[in-house]
Amino acid sequence: MTITNLEQKKGISIAISQEYLHLLNDSKTDEKTRLFLKEKHEKAKELYQHLENRHRTIEKLMHYICNKQHLFFQHGHPCLIPLLQKQVAHDLSMNPSTISRILSSKFCRTPFGIFPLKYLCPRNYFGKTNHQFKKLIEQIFLQFPKYSDQKISNILLHQGISIARRTIAKYRLESGLSSSYFQGRKSSNNQDLMHQ
Repeated sequence: MTITNLEQKKGISIAISQEYLHLLNDSKTDEKTRLFLKEKHEKAKELYQHLENRHRTIEKLMHYICNKQHLFFQHGHPCLIPLLQKQVAHDLSMNPSTISRILSSKFCRTPFGIFPLKYLCPRNYFGKTNHQFKKLIEQIFLQFPKYSDQKISNILLHQGISIARRTIAKYRLESGLSSSYFQGRKSSNNQDLMHQ
């Protein structure tokens, strides 16, 4: 039977009772039963077609993501690149809602663990992923521990990254870093209060 042959090729499993197939093909089967079985057989074929289409769509999407994120699959998180869902949908000529639905409900096993597909399509933060952008700010703070959030913001501006001081402060706090600039100001203010 056609469905059985396709099962073996695609790994899609639909079980159809051989007894019912025999009844469907038996000339002795009454017309009412034959119509009922034929209807169910057609529905089984439709279901198989639906599953095959979904399988093909997921396969197409995974080939695309693996191609775009090949460095991530070789070296891990630091090599993940921004990949917008809108761009994925455009490149694959697919509906953005289809892409979003697949990404939010499927997972991928990688050499570095199992991740939601959505993780492999991170947002773009000035040409970096959120994780990479936080690391960049963390490195600058470690390099210039006495700089204020505003000074860090100015450094990034010279690199072509326009980001507000409060956003820098947010990333700094998320990374668990404290600025020596603020510590210096606090101790200075405490000394002023002691002299008053």
